[in-house]
Amino acid sequence: MTIARPSQNAQRGNPSRPRTGQFSASPVLGLRLPMWRSKLVVFMMFAAFVALAGRALWIQGPGNQFYEAEGKKRFQRTLELPATRGKILDRNGLVLATSLPVKAIWAVPEDVPDEIDADKIRQLSKLLDMSDKELRRKFTEDKSGAA
Repeated sequence: MTIARPSQNAQRGNPSRPRTGQFSASPVLGLRLPMWRSKLVVFMMFAAFVALAGRALWIQGPGNQFYEAEGKKRFQRTLELPATRGKILDRNGLVLATSLPVKAIWAVPEDVPDEIDADKIRQLSKLLDMSDKELRRKFTEDKSGAA
């Protein structure tokens, strides 16, 4: 039985087969660039990262008023949606119940001051189509909270 031994060329380092870690003997793939170019590329990538991080910090911190205003303008708005209900019909299609617009106000009796300004009473009575006396009576006597 014979034991295979490495050849003497492999032990001494054959010059035809370099040991430098090149992947190919092709001069195109073996092209070496100056070291300053690699450092420049790494520095430019680092500078770009720092610029992006700085911009992100600016947007999140002191410079966010513009973005807050734009967000509020897009997503916060007042829409008046009328709350009308559909008609309730019987099996023959006749209307059993329907929604009618009603003017009403609610007041918590404990929060209503004893002496309400006459101008406010006049405005409310005009809106509710009732007399000033009737509205004052509702505020003072009626403890259910509805007018």
